[in-house]
Amino acid sequence: MGMLPADDPAMKIGFLEIGTGLGMVLCGVPGNALLLARKQIGIYFGWGLAAFTVSSITTGIALMAVSHDVPAVGGSAADPGIQHAELIGMVIGGGLSISLRVGILVAYAVALIRFQNWIAQYGRGA
Repeated sequence: MGMLPADDPAMKIGFLEIGTGLGMVLCGVPGNALLLARKQIGIYFGWGLAAFTVSSITTGIALMAVSHDVPAVGGSAADPGIQHAELIGMVIGGGLSISLRVGILVAYAVALIRFQNWIAQYGRGA
């Protein structure tokens, strides 16, 4: 972010990405600790983590969409071949990254639902 001008739209989206990352930490660390301690309140923190993760994925997609026309440090703006290759690499890398994050998020949501069912069936003290 230090290489972009202050009025660049990617700066605003970058700050949103930082905010969603902070929200994931503030919900995820206590939520997972509470879930490990079998406390039901951890479910709410867990769903907060899931919501911040969805927001982070969305802002990451928006950041990729906004920043795709920024010339890279090594390439010149006049060389369309390099820009096209960088765009293809960004789409492939971003797609793989998003797929991995969504897969982990789905697994986490399934674990939260299973914990909710377990706590409903066996109670808090079991």
